[in-house]
Amino acid sequence: MYNILVEIRDLLLRQSSSHKNFLSFNEARIYLDVSKSYLYKLTSQGKITHFKPNNKLIYFKRSDLESFLERNKSEGSFSN
Repeated sequence: MYNILVEIRDLLLRQSSSHKNFLSFNEARIYLDVSKSYLYKLTSQGKITHFKPNNKLIYFKRSDLESFLERNKSEGSFSN
C-alpha cells in the first residue's frame, strides 16, 4: 500500500512540475528517476548544473536536466 501511495505522489509531482522552468531537488529527482543520494552525488561532483540561492535549497533548471540526460546517451545495443 505504501509503495502505491509513493507512486501516486510521484505522478502528481511530475504533473504539477511539468510546466515549471525551475524544479526543486525532489522534483528533479523524480524527473530524472534517480535516488536522492545519486542526485546529491551528481551535484557535489559538478556533473549536473544546479542553483543554490542563499546557500540553502538546491534547484535545477529543466533545460539543464534535459541537457544532462542528452549528454549521457548510450549508443550501445540491447540483446533480448
